Amino acid sequence: MQTLAVSEASGLVASRQNPGVLWTHNDSGFSGVFALSTNGALLANYRIPNAFSGDYEDIAVGPGPLPGFNYIYLGDIGDNEMSRFNISVFRFPEPAVYAHQVSSPPTQFAEGSQELTLTYPDGRYDAEALMIDPLTGDLFIATKLLTSSRIYRATRAQLEAGEPIVLSFVRQIAFFKVSGGDISSDGRFIVLRRGNTAAIWSRRAGQSIADALGGGAINAPVVGEPGELNGEAIGFHPSGLGYYTVSEGMEQPLYFFRRVDAGVPRQPVVLVGPGETWRYRDQGSDEGVTWREPAFNDSAWAEGPAQLGYGQGDERTGISYGPDLFTKFTTTYFRKTFTAGSPGVPRNIALRLCFNDGVAVYLNGVEILRRNLAPGATFSQLASGSAAELQNCWQTFAIGSSLVQPRLNTIAVECIARRHPGRTSASTCNWLRAPKTSIP
Repeated sequence: MQTLAVSEASGLVASRQNPGVLWTHNDSGFSGVFALSTNGALLANYRIPNAFSGDYEDIAVGPGPLPGFNYIYLGDIGDNEMSRFNISVFRFPEPAVYAHQVSSPPTQFAEGSQELTLTYPDGRYDAEALMIDPLTGDLFIATKLLTSSRIYRATRAQLEAGEPIVLSFVRQIAFFKVSGGDISSDGRFIVLRRGNTAAIWSRRAGQSIADALGGGAINAPVVGEPGELNGEAIGFHPSGLGYYTVSEGMEQPLYFFRRVDAGVPRQPVVLVGPGETWRYRDQGSDEGVTWREPAFNDSAWAEGPAQLGYGQGDERTGISYGPDLFTKFTTTYFRKTFTAGSPGVPRNIALRLCFNDGVAVYLNGVEILRRNLAPGATFSQLASGSAAELQNCWQTFAIGSSLVQPRLNTIAVECIARRHPGRTSASTCNWLRAPKTSIP
C-alpha cells in the first residue's frame, strides 16, 4: 500500500458501487475506514461517530435498511481474552469515491452510521471474520478457535429492528483459526482464511450459507508468511474475477489472485463512469422539454467533470446557484452522451447517481427516473423532498434496457433544489453503468 495511514490492516472488502475501490481499516488505534485504489493508493478516510477504541477485525459490504444503497459493515468483534459480554458492528451507507481524490484524500465523517450490538447465545468468543450475504442481507460471524470455527448469524430482520441482537448458532466447521472472510457479490462463493491458508466453499442456488459451509471446500492460494507478516484480510473481486488479500504492517502490498477456471463470469460494462465530463446549464433558465432529446444542440452549454454541484467544497466542477444565496436557481440541467458498444445492447442497466433534493432522469428523451419531484413540474417548481443526508452516497436504480441503442445515446438529468433558509444546497449527477448481466 502507498499510504502510512494503514499500518495494521485487519479486514478488506471490494466496493460494489465504486469501480476500482477497496475498503480496509486498522485493527487497533482505530482511525476509521479507508478507501484505497486497487494499486494501494489512499483515496479517502471516513471516521465513524461513536466508534472509538476497540478490536476491529473485519469489514464487509452488503444491503441495508434503505433499498438502492450499499452499506459498509465494520466489525468490532475481536476478543482475545474472551471477556466481552457483547460485540459491536457499525453500519453506514457506502460513500461515493472518485479516482481524482488520490491527489488530496479527504477525511470525513461517515453519514448515517448505526451501531449494532450483538451477543453470542452460548458464551464469549474471539472472532475475526465478518460476512454479509448479498442475497438475504443476513450477517455472519466466524469465530477464531484453535481446532474449528463456530458460525453465528444475525438475520436481516434483526439488523433492521435496531434492537440488541442475540446471534444464532448455525454450524461448526473444521476450518480453524479463522482470521478473515467474505461472500461473493452474487452469493455463490464463501471464502475464509488464516495466515497462509484459505478455503472457498461453493453455494448452490437456493442453498443457505450454513448448508454451503457444510459441504466440501477447495484450497485457495494466498501469499502467507513471510510474504504477508500477519495475513488476515481477504475479499472477493466485485464481479467475480478473483480475490484480494493484504497483511498487517506498514506499507504492505495488496495481492490479487485471478480466477482461472471456466466459470469466470462475464464482466459489467461501464457506460458512463464517475468523474466523466458533462455538459450543464446553470443559468436559472427555462429550457422547456427539448433539452431532453438526443437531437438537442448543447454546444453552448458549459462543461466540466463530475462531481458537479455547489455548497460542499469537494466538487470538481462548481455550478452557479445564482446571485442570491437565499433565492437560488431552482433547476440545473445536465447532459451526457455514451455508446453502448458491441456486442449489442445490454440486457440490464443500473443507474447510479448522487443527488440532493429532487431529480429527474431521461434516456434518449424518455423519463426513466423521478424522485422528490412532482410529475409535470415546471422549471421553477421546488423539490418536494430532500436527499441531503445521503447526497454523497450512490443510489442504484434498475432500469429497462429497451431504450438503449447500439449507436449514440443521450442521458439528460435535471436536479431541482429545495430551498433551506441559510443553507446551501448541492446537486450531483454522475454516472450510468451496466451490471454484469448486461452483456448478451
